[in-house]
Amino acid sequence: MKCKKTLYTLGLFHDSLVVKITGMLEEAYAVCLTCDGWTNINTTSFYAITAHFIDYTTKLNSILLECSEFPQKHTAENISSWILGVTKKFKLDFKTVAVVTDNAPNIKAAIKTLGLPHLSCFAHSLNLVVQRSINESIKSAVDKVKYIAQFFKQSSHAMAKLREMQANLSTKPLKLKQDVPTRWNSTYEMLDRIMKNREPVISVLALLNPKNLLGDSDWKVIEESISILNFFLKSLRKFPQNRKFPCQKHVFWPREWQEKIQSSIPATTVGPVAPEVRPVSASSIWEDFDAAVNQFTAAQDPKANATIQVDKYLDEPIIDRRMDPLVWWHERKTIFPDLFLLMQKRLCIPATSVPCERLFSKAGNICTQKRSCLTSSKISKILFLNHNFV
Repeated sequence: MKCKKTLYTLGLFHDSLVVKITGMLEEAYAVCLTCDGWTNINTTSFYAITAHFIDYTTKLNSILLECSEFPQKHTAENISSWILGVTKKFKLDFKTVAVVTDNAPNIKAAIKTLGLPHLSCFAHSLNLVVQRSINESIKSAVDKVKYIAQFFKQSSHAMAKLREMQANLSTKPLKLKQDVPTRWNSTYEMLDRIMKNREPVISVLALLNPKNLLGDSDWKVIEESISILNFFLKSLRKFPQNRKFPCQKHVFWPREWQEKIQSSIPATTVGPVAPEVRPVSASSIWEDFDAAVNQFTAAQDPKANATIQVDKYLDEPIIDRRMDPLVWWHERKTIFPDLFLLMQKRLCIPATSVPCERLFSKAGNICTQKRSCLTSSKISKILFLNHNFV
């Protein structure tokens, strides 16, 4: 920030954008939220919440609602109060269909307190599964590889010998990688990198550190582990990066949709709304015609109309999995008006809470050592504008 005038303008832009986004959310039929916490370099705690919805033009929108300082204890009660305040601010009380978060007990309890459906972040759940499998099955081999990577990182002489050996064996000059305990994909990258450097590493360790050689059984475990972990890595990367398929599942079962429609018909949220008929003067020559139309409209069965839509939907050919389902629905929203509403409730749900993670990555680039004097309020406004300004 260059001057006080810039900071003043920042506040004006922020306020006007809040009004614009509130209007957009009022027109949304259904909204899904993601929520997560973060701590900056000044050990100031922040909580962020993003909203995701599909508008009538079948465009998937992702909006940052709030990223503000959270000085209270991170209890379920405090988190639920904060989320409730944000949803009331943007009038989302009755539009929220789900909240996607990680598996932290406090935030799960907060969502439960609010009475909202909770969905676990796919990436976080997958990370927990793989981490547990690694600790229970290949921890010994992983620890050995970790020690070797650390050995080369701490010894410039060993690194020089490794580069020399790579040149002699005509292999790529790749450095060894160290894993991060909270990210299993870094364990995969560490194992994959040492496997690519197998011959140079064995040769250098035989000269400098013969007590820490990997045995044939260890190399076999590493090779097989790379093959298995690669499958999970591809699955993980598929979800957060592909924004065309936002929902938890890529395959939807039409019969489940049919049951959902039939069970929701009494609530009138899925069944068609009876059109409003304008009153007609008794002296109008169209009185008999209008009466006949009114009688025909009143005799229509919402359940029958919903069933017809489902039958037509089931007769549609299955689209290719690489196609964008939102494009398909945009072309058929007038053919399946009730199913279109149900689609807006389901396809707005992201598979992960990555939107919040991306936001915190941006925040880390803003809250640097050179800009550590920025107040929490200014950080919140900068992030809000950066994420939402179009």
